Amino acid sequence: VVQSRAVVLVHGLLCSRLDMAHFAEELVLRGFTVLAPEMDDSVSHEDGVVPGGFVGSLLAREEAEERRLQVLQDCVDWLRQHGAKDVGLVGHSRGGVTISQLEGDFCRVNIAGFQPPPVDPEDTFRKGAEGPMLIICGAEDEICTRPPLSMDYVQDTVRRLRPG
Repeated sequence: VVQSRAVVLVHGLLCSRLDMAHFAEELVLRGFTVLAPEMDDSVSHEDGVVPGGFVGSLLAREEAEERRLQVLQDCVDWLRQHGAKDVGLVGHSRGGVTISQLEGDFCRVNIAGFQPPPVDPEDTFRKGAEGPMLIICGAEDEICTRPPLSMDYVQDTVRRLRPG
């Protein structure tokens, strides 16, 4: 049975849907229907080995991101077809990038989800991706530890990443 409130959890690069199991369990206890798809760049996916390893996966970033977006869209469509009225998106690391790009009006939580340094921050978001977004990043996250290590730098980076 699909509840009217639902969430799609999207794991990071070379991670697994199981990495977000604690989020899923808590959300279900609070009355949400939760989907956590296994992305094809997961260490658990049968085709998850990327030629060139981590570097190879970064080089194939755009093609892989389109596949991730399609999986996410399929999840949202399935939830809505089965009665979900409100669908939220939560992504960690590369999953944060994925949820930030899906077009539509969603409540989004982006946990340390940013593109690698050579990518323009504008590429993290698409114009049609609307709705409120909570961006979470800690002092040890890459976005916060790039020089110059300052709050001004972090705030400037987040301002550039915000849709709008």
